[in-house]
Amino acid sequence: WDEADSNDKLSCQHTLHEVLETVCKLVAPVSPFMVDHIHRNLTGVSVHTADWPLGVPGSLEGATADAWDEDAAMATAILPPQDLGLEDTMTLVRELAEAGRRIRIDGARRQRLPCAQGWIVAGPDLSAFHDLLAEE
Repeated sequence: WDEADSNDKLSCQHTLHEVLETVCKLVAPVSPFMVDHIHRNLTGVSVHTADWPLGVPGSLEGATADAWDEDAAMATAILPPQDLGLEDTMTLVRELAEAGRRIRIDGARRQRLPCAQGWIVAGPDLSAFHDLLAEE
């Protein structure tokens, strides 16, 4: 690096900082410890508390808002539809599994020993999740 603070040097450093910060956010799920160390040195905060990087319309030279909208529409079309009913049902299944674990702990029963039977008295039909609950 040249010792003088030229516009080229400052632009290069800013670009490098932005790229490193974004790459850290993208790689964090794969390599959490190393990128957290790098991100903390860059920003002073953990990468795991940072927001996921999103593109900014018009941030690339020659990019247009129309192209951005097309990319966003394509990304939305690729993603599977969100099933809120399934998410609510899985939340209930997790709560039931945790309740079963608490009953075993309170009854001083072994955690991994299978139960012969169990009943769910009321609520929605969870027969599709029988095997999942039976494992717990």
